[in-house]
Amino acid sequence: MNGALPAEFSLMAACCRWPPSPAREAAVTAAASAPIDWEGFERVVARHRVVALAQDGLLRSGIAAPASVAGRLAGAAAAARRRALAMARETLRISEAFDAAGVPFLAVKGASLAILAYGDVGIKQAGDIDILTAPESALAGRRVLERLGYSLTSPDWLNEDQFVRFMRLARECAFTNQALDMTVDLHWRLTENARLLQNVGVHSAAQEVEIGGARLQTLANDPLFAFLSVHGTVDCWFRFKWLADVGALLNGLGETEIERLYRAAAGMGAGRGPAVTLLLCNRLLGLALPASLIAEIRADAMARALERSALRCMTWGGGEREIPYLSSATFRIALSQFFIAPGGGYVWNEIRFKWNSPTDRARLKLPRSLGFLYHLLRVPLWLGRFGKRLFDRLA
Repeated sequence: MNGALPAEFSLMAACCRWPPSPAREAAVTAAASAPIDWEGFERVVARHRVVALAQDGLLRSGIAAPASVAGRLAGAAAAARRRALAMARETLRISEAFDAAGVPFLAVKGASLAILAYGDVGIKQAGDIDILTAPESALAGRRVLERLGYSLTSPDWLNEDQFVRFMRLARECAFTNQALDMTVDLHWRLTENARLLQNVGVHSAAQEVEIGGARLQTLANDPLFAFLSVHGTVDCWFRFKWLADVGALLNGLGETEIERLYRAAAGMGAGRGPAVTLLLCNRLLGLALPASLIAEIRADAMARALERSALRCMTWGGGEREIPYLSSATFRIALSQFFIAPGGGYVWNEIRFKWNSPTDRARLKLPRSLGFLYHLLRVPLWLGRFGKRLFDRLA
């Protein structure tokens, strides 16, 4: 990406360096010396969901935002902390229910990552609860969530037979508990392209984190870093909180251990995800890396191109506005997904996934002998969805 990053985005990134340190304070102070549109900064922080980190960075660095902005940031950070604590309690409740039902379970991201990265559940802002089970246990996981008061909301029309068809092509679906105002993303795979992270799943090496005296199972550091690097790179890191979490997780490690994690992730089929992740953490979060490793990563022109795409998506609209369905950023994300891993097999899998809509396949209920009809219906079905989204946007 050519040119300087928006000043408000740069200040947010400096605030997201972790742990607190004189170097972080110096970075925040330097970023705040540029002319800052403080209301724009507030919008950037909200868009990237790092309000608690932003407030913490400003306070520790002695940077005073205008009183109105500072007051709103403080209120938003307190609300985010309360929400994070409530979601941590709910994650533990769900974990206990899965264990009682004998359904494989790991927490991914969320409260477990907050403890590993920050040592504090409340500093990490989360929109939903992400949990992982085995593909063959997805239907059982659905039933556990429904017993806990959750209803399938995305897609919201799948009966159990359709759910089984849907899960063969998809990797997750969403459940909402209206009474708790919480959403759970139930994953049975971690990626949509089968060539990525083929051997990373609910039965991978795991670790326990302690939350309020209770214990929660999550991925061990090697598969966790591999997953987080792919998760962010697949979406061009358009939400900065994903990168902030990885940066915080890695900043507690030495350069030798970070390089080991990088090579382990590559061996797990993470493609260029770890390379892009380290480039961004080094550039935006001050993560120290061996010079030889940086040179090795930068020798890959495609890794550099993916880094530029991520920077553009992070800062789309100045970094202040959510990315709409129809935009240059969504096109860039979709295009970048073809280059996350090398090889024709990966690209072919990406084409197959983008062509085969899991919701269409589940809704059509075509028997195997008539499956070819889907390919004749695919374009009109897509045009129908595209037209609806366009109408909704213009309405």
